[in-house]
Amino acid sequence: MKSIPSITRKISCFFAFIVLVFGLAATRAQAQSLSVGGGTLSWTVSQSSGICGEWHSFTYTQWNFSNFNFAYGGTNYPLGGGAAYIQDNNSTIGCPPNGPQGGTMQLPSSLGYGSSCLLNFTAAPNGQGSASLSSSCTATTGVQGYIDPKYVVLGVTYAPPGPASFVTYTNSLSTGITTSLINTFTNSTTLTTSVSTEYTIPGFKSGSTISNAITATESSKSTNTVTLNWGTANSIKTFGTAAGSPLGFQPVDNDFDIIYVWLNPVMVFTVSGSNVTWKGYGYDANDQYGMDIVGIPLGYLNGDFGAMPPEILALTNRTWANSVLTGPSPALTTADFAQIAAFDPFSNSSYGPTEIGYNPPNPNTPDGRFTLSTCNSENSISYGQAPPSQSPQTYTCTLSYSNLSTTAEALTISASDTFSIDNSFTSSGSFADFGYSFTEDVKLADTFTYQFEVDNSISTTQSTSALASITELACNNKVADVGPCVPVYDSGYNEPVEFFIYQDNLYGTFMFAPVDYF
Repeated sequence: MKSIPSITRKISCFFAFIVLVFGLAATRAQAQSLSVGGGTLSWTVSQSSGICGEWHSFTYTQWNFSNFNFAYGGTNYPLGGGAAYIQDNNSTIGCPPNGPQGGTMQLPSSLGYGSSCLLNFTAAPNGQGSASLSSSCTATTGVQGYIDPKYVVLGVTYAPPGPASFVTYTNSLSTGITTSLINTFTNSTTLTTSVSTEYTIPGFKSGSTISNAITATESSKSTNTVTLNWGTANSIKTFGTAAGSPLGFQPVDNDFDIIYVWLNPVMVFTVSGSNVTWKGYGYDANDQYGMDIVGIPLGYLNGDFGAMPPEILALTNRTWANSVLTGPSPALTTADFAQIAAFDPFSNSSYGPTEIGYNPPNPNTPDGRFTLSTCNSENSISYGQAPPSQSPQTYTCTLSYSNLSTTAEALTISASDTFSIDNSFTSSGSFADFGYSFTEDVKLADTFTYQFEVDNSISTTQSTSALASITELACNNKVADVGPCVPVYDSGYNEPVEFFIYQDNLYGTFMFAPVDYF
């Protein structure tokens, strides 16, 4: 049996820890905060010194944590409870107990974490601390809303050789994009995606979904990607290079490539604590019913054709968004145009010889972007000139995908874009929590980073309906049945007479590369 003096000594020591504080007076309370669970936990801390013990005096330092508050979605939630950290200068005696004390607090059920969600705060010296949510915190509810990126690049179509040539894409399921979001959210945020298989694209206006939806579809390839197949209800036709010498004989002039830019996208999210769920794409009905898509020639994006024409600027200025969205200017800028141009590899003037190769050409480009199409049947397409007074030859081919290589399936392209938020999410009311919560979770203000990648199921679950029509050059001879033809091929054999057709593994379109020319 323990002696009475021993028991008395322990009780006295504990009483001294609770009651007796000598020495320096407590310091002024200071404010501290940290991010946890998608919100901000703040508190005040004061420091004091004391002496513990009845027969022996042991000094210690104590930090007292109080006035805990959890700010979430623009609302402050005062929390009961407190915490302390004691630094005992002679911890072997155990008077007072050393280390963090207390710190478990109940979060209000109105936050959406569940009725039994606890916030566990661990105090540390100098008023610091760490916090986490208990495993009982389940995101039973969340705040849903959407952000408005300025644009999304949907695809690139490549110009075929010759002024009379064209490629037509009709109801093409493979003209689509697979997107994942990387490096967008803070390290404490967990991002997932939730997209039903093949659902139509909804419209959004004034913070809410509208009833209209369009025929473009979405699906989820994995737990963190969204695949958008925008297709073409009407055919998309891309024509060849301009007529006349010397353009007719040049290798494909990629300034005539068309980059398709979606100007009224929205990205739908649910935010619940530190969990963000991406629910796919929609369109902003403040602009128009349906997706607002503009095809911009590469020559305007890179400046080779001169200044951007007014009819394109009228669309890319996105004037409809000026009074609807809050955030960065809604108009596409010169920097935006440069980033859009980069989605076409031929925006880089050095792209070609190394990637495509000589005769025979590479079956796959080293960057994984292009793979030889089965349309070639291992033979090139001839591109010569008709005899005097005869019509030029036309070659047609229905384009289809071949199986993707491992290199192609690993292909990704990353970019960053600024976004705005509908005014409905910034004012008071039921939508305001989303605007606050979402911007708290993103790593860089008003910016998200997205990554386009290959849908590696495209070769087995999707197909194209694309027709290539390649027409050789006409002779345009001035004297009937007699040459010379106009224009005239270069006698130095510096102009291409054969082409191979490649598939763009990222966008499901087709590219034309001259053989034995680079």
